[in-house]
Amino acid sequence: MRCKLLCLSLLASLLLPSWVQAEKGKAPKVVLPGIRCHQGVDAGVGQVLGDLVLEALLNRHSIRAMGPTDVIQLLKAEEQRKLLGCDDENCLVELAGTMGADWLIGGSVGKLGDVYVLSLMLIDSKEGRVTSRISKTIEKLKEAPALMGPMVDKLLGSKARPQPPVAALDRPDEEALTQKPWSLTEHKRKFVAYRDSLVSGPFDGKAMAEARRAMLEDLVVEVMPQDFKSKRIILFSYSGALDAELSRQKLSSTTDEAVLDARRRLNEWWVFKKQMEKVEYAYERGLKMEEKGSGNRLSKLPFPVEPAVLPGPVETKVVKAYLNAWPEGQKVLVKALGALQKKDYKAFEALWTTEAKGRKNFIKSEYGELLRRLGQGFSYRTCRQSMLTLNQVDRHAGYLKRLGKLHVCVIKMKKNFASSMSTRLQLEGGVWRIYDW
Repeated sequence: MRCKLLCLSLLASLLLPSWVQAEKGKAPKVVLPGIRCHQGVDAGVGQVLGDLVLEALLNRHSIRAMGPTDVIQLLKAEEQRKLLGCDDENCLVELAGTMGADWLIGGSVGKLGDVYVLSLMLIDSKEGRVTSRISKTIEKLKEAPALMGPMVDKLLGSKARPQPPVAALDRPDEEALTQKPWSLTEHKRKFVAYRDSLVSGPFDGKAMAEARRAMLEDLVVEVMPQDFKSKRIILFSYSGALDAELSRQKLSSTTDEAVLDARRRLNEWWVFKKQMEKVEYAYERGLKMEEKGSGNRLSKLPFPVEPAVLPGPVETKVVKAYLNAWPEGQKVLVKALGALQKKDYKAFEALWTTEAKGRKNFIKSEYGELLRRLGQGFSYRTCRQSMLTLNQVDRHAGYLKRLGKLHVCVIKMKKNFASSMSTRLQLEGGVWRIYDW
């Protein structure tokens, strides 16, 4: 099976061997037709190896490359068929001429007994001759990624020297971070100030986003991997407690305004954690690339940092039906909690569905458990609709449409503790009644 990966590249002249520098002031065009897979080697292997070669050319020798889809779009249908059938030097040279390329890099991977042989070659398309070859033998394909960078170096006769691309083709990286990393003490101080602003409120999207940006950028510029890990530990050591406190504030708020403010602060914290995970992944990947000589470590944030926005539900017919039914369901829970406070079991039981009443001791068991919690100092109240997250609204609206069950909730509180309990209701005789608690 043949596997082809096309790329059109500009190679900075100072990084190529002297015989490549044919015309001063004009960067030669270089084509990578692909890595050819011999029998016994899966086509996907050639795709991956081709990507590794392109990565090494770009990050070790400042080559700007086009992807295979882009190049194929430049060829006519007949030329594409010819390209896909290319498997010898003459054909490759012809292809390079069709695309106006000066140089061509070809390669192959094959299995010889118990080993794999990786080969790369550099072809002068104008003279139609191979000017450089390099081959390596490996026992397992997983050894290949570490070899491709050095193989490209030897093929080009140039040491790996990652440099900025040709100025005429490059957009200056004005976002590259240059500040010095904070000390661990300073980083912790900044985070504690950020945490305190989340806990105390009110929500200040712009200020909180700037504080988040500063901490994430400090992680990006951290030179020492061990200090990066230590700073990460500082951030996540507070995670559980901060989640719990912000959730408690949301549930214990008595006005919609206070609920939304707590939700916005909780959402800001969730955004921070997700972005922290992205930075950690990019930082560790950069270290590995730097170690292999195939690239550089992270130099700027891989995403924009903006004020966290709390998403609202998309009001489809299904969602509207749920939101409209919610107040009626909450009224039933208010009556149930009133009966509970008066210890009026008959009034409490009257609010349940016939099916629930038919379950032996089911309602009595729920009633008894709720009374026991009251005796332990807990109190109950119904949730506010503004407490519902986007996911909860979508999920519960779907349940109402498919199953006819209305999900509402009750908050259980005690001093600095608050949690919500889901309760399902069902229409019976045109009236919402409790199905389970």
